[in-house]
Amino acid sequence: MSDDSHDHVMGYGVVIATTDKALLVKLTDQHADQQFWVPRSVIHDDSEIEEDAAEGEEGELVVALWWAEKEGYA
Repeated sequence: MSDDSHDHVMGYGVVIATTDKALLVKLTDQHADQQFWVPRSVIHDDSEIEEDAAEGEEGELVVALWWAEKEGYA
């Protein structure tokens, strides 16, 4: 995905847990203390928290817009 109209910036966060298919991310900015599971498959190429991130990695999380809308984040 390279078209910005198809991505959504969730904010700055840290990965606190992982599974084969998802990352548990805790946002630390405007959604302080909000945690949620993000499927690895919806993480955008421009995201600082990448699809293959490990626990403890930090950065801006960018996801597919359709997923953010479906989950009520956009």
